[in-house]
Amino acid sequence: MRKWLLLFLFFLLCSLTGWWIQGSPSFRVSSFGIIGVQSLSKAEIVQQLGEIEGRHILLVMLNRPADRLLLHPRVKEARVAFHYPSHLQVEITERTPIALIPYYNHFLVVDEEGRVLDLLTSISSRTSSLPLVTGLNLPLLSVGETVTVTPNFLAAVRVILHLDPQVLLQTVEIDVSSALQVILRSSDNITIDVGEGHSLNGMSSNLLLLLEYLRGEQSFEGQILMEDGVFVYCAPPRVAEDTDANEMIEEAWQSEPEEDLSEEEDSDPGE
Repeated sequence: MRKWLLLFLFFLLCSLTGWWIQGSPSFRVSSFGIIGVQSLSKAEIVQQLGEIEGRHILLVMLNRPADRLLLHPRVKEARVAFHYPSHLQVEITERTPIALIPYYNHFLVVDEEGRVLDLLTSISSRTSSLPLVTGLNLPLLSVGETVTVTPNFLAAVRVILHLDPQVLLQTVEIDVSSALQVILRSSDNITIDVGEGHSLNGMSSNLLLLLEYLRGEQSFEGQILMEDGVFVYCAPPRVAEDTDANEMIEEAWQSEPEEDLSEEEDSDPGE
């Protein structure tokens, strides 16, 4: 008899506690904070979560708010926590756009996993620093879907992630028509053959030095190639005949990035 009485009292206590929690204003969301966002606005997050202010925390959490946030194309990770008495904390990690891809007179904004973050009719100031990846054959896609991860797309991602940031800022196009021969085009219209892009980690600083040298010499013809792990400049025929010019270019890429080339530039290149 005593055992049943204790069980009855236990269930009664649980029922009263549940009734108090459900009816208490302390468990209704009255405020919420957002951390970790970069480009997403509070309005976009509220729209993704649905109406939460004033709702009971149990109903909010049963609605799986973190999973709802992950449905947004620009959200990579999400965590939602309740802080007594009535505060909801939202923590978001956004996806980082790395490239633009031409797509039926539009541009896809994608991250390193190939997730389509946005579809643009034109390149805006917000995305003008992103390189344009060409040479990909894409099926019909919409925002939130993922580009098929082909060797060509992986080659583009590899180049973007391993290229020196200063070189990347000068890169306007990455042609991956061939995954074995990735071609970059700089803002000065200099073409750069980086092969498969596997050796960029240790060599992109030398590439930056060579680009700066060619810009100073106003040499925008010819092509930069990677040979035996180093970048070399292949001048067009009429420039190649100028032996002195080739010697100057060779001195430039052989120099360390931190060396001052002003003395070399001032000296007679034929000496």
